[in-house]
Amino acid sequence: MPREGAFHHLIIVSYPRQDKRSKGNGCAIQHNFMLLTVRYVTTDVNDNNEPDNIRINETFLGFIEAANQTAKSLESDVLNFLNTLDINLAKCRGQGYDGAANMSGAYGGLQKLIKDKQPRANYILQSINLTSKALQSPKIDLENAKTMLNSSLTSIENLRNNFANIKEEAIGLAKKWGITPEFEKKRHRKVR
Repeated sequence: MPREGAFHHLIIVSYPRQDKRSKGNGCAIQHNFMLLTVRYVTTDVNDNNEPDNIRINETFLGFIEAANQTAKSLESDVLNFLNTLDINLAKCRGQGYDGAANMSGAYGGLQKLIKDKQPRANYILQSINLTSKALQSPKIDLENAKTMLNSSLTSIENLRNNFANIKEEAIGLAKKWGITPEFEKKRHRKVR
């Protein structure tokens, strides 16, 4: 579990499950869950109060039953769950979802609602991975492919446009931890 004040990244996956028992009319009961995981960094310090051991952790937080699948209802479920665990949304710096529109939708999905509450909680590269997989499918619809590519391009542009802020935040953390940040002035290209 992230310690108080630690920055974290939320990973939320929808998990529909059909119950083997029927409702009495022969139809299976559909349960919709969200699986929540949090990724965060812990740092040990040595006797000189310098960072000694930095670890990336990923902790399974639990399942949330989601009776209503609207993004607004999912937002309420997630925020209530995080609140019960004392996980501060203000420290969230990233989000990752599966491809369901009610979760990852750019205009009304859960990730947009979370980002509205915490603008630094960026939806990280998930759309790019999904786009790549979809484009490899022989059954890809070209209009859908165009929409997915535009969404991926927007994600990359947002990261690029915020790079200076992200870099400054990284430099500030490195200085706080007593680490001298070193960045190459120019990226070296690999020659094949």
